[in-house]
Amino acid sequence: MKKNNNKKEKIKLGLKIPKSDRKVTSLIKKAVENARSATISFHARPDGDAVGGALALKRILEQKGLSVNIISPSPPPEVYSYMEDFKSIKTQSGNIKTDLCFILDCSDSHRLESLSPIIKNSSKIINIDHHQLNRMNADIHYVRPESSSVSELVLNLALKMKADIDRPVAVCIYTGILTDTNRFQEKNATARSLRIASAFIDNGVDPVELFSRIYGNLPVNRLKLISECISSLKITPSGKIAYITVTPEMLERTGTTTENLEGIINYARNLQGVEVGILFRKILGLNGVKASFRSKGKADVGAVASAFGGGGHHNAGGCLVEGDFEWVIEKVLREVKKWTG
Repeated sequence: MKKNNNKKEKIKLGLKIPKSDRKVTSLIKKAVENARSATISFHARPDGDAVGGALALKRILEQKGLSVNIISPSPPPEVYSYMEDFKSIKTQSGNIKTDLCFILDCSDSHRLESLSPIIKNSSKIINIDHHQLNRMNADIHYVRPESSSVSELVLNLALKMKADIDRPVAVCIYTGILTDTNRFQEKNATARSLRIASAFIDNGVDPVELFSRIYGNLPVNRLKLISECISSLKITPSGKIAYITVTPEMLERTGTTTENLEGIINYARNLQGVEVGILFRKILGLNGVKASFRSKGKADVGAVASAFGGGGHHNAGGCLVEGDFEWVIEKVLREVKKWTG
């Protein structure tokens, strides 16, 4: 099919909302109809799903006449700046008071970090998430662990509201699905997520262009960071767990930031014989060590993360553990070994 580059033309997907999602999307639709303003936020150090889902939702809510602000706890990665309205994302909440507050891709208010008080500034909180364990306090919970991404749930809401899905919205949602399924390589790459991607491609979304923008535009300093990360890689005696450690000094030496760490964990997870890859990193301003997990098979790293107060999915998770590097690594490895035998 000839691709259409007219971003204003509506996209006809031919998709229906899953039966199990109809009731909760109706509740959200009613809340939107009774509102005049909304704030959208998501977890700190946002990924493509958080940013893409938020930007798609912003355009959808604006179609319904709402005044909308997106506020991020930390600067969104510049790699996603090709999405329309990216520059509208704010990093300071001020004292904005709105009728609705949408919290996306965030299983716990602690993951909002400095923006946690934002919840008090809205009359109604709507939580849209796909993590296994969700502890967020909200008036409406739209949580679907079986979904590929939050962006897919935003699309379901758009369908319920009969919003116009134009090319900018499609690009945002496609980005969220692409990145959260690790390029359609993880278990959350469902048949429905692939049907959505296919429909968008049929309507002008260019998968090669988006892949190139996200994964084919590697700056030299990130390559230097990858080199340092690989040098830090260690494998447990069983050969089933591999881990990488990242210090603030490594980021300083290479002139990179935490946003340049996306995907580096896969160098540990993708080793032959390894079942779980872990990335340990110290983030300035946070008391403890951040641990991110990726697994290939039976190991439920979402459950591992939950044991430390974090969350995630079967094959991906993360948590913050108080303590220094060596102590945290030892403690976390003990827990992961319970899943790898």
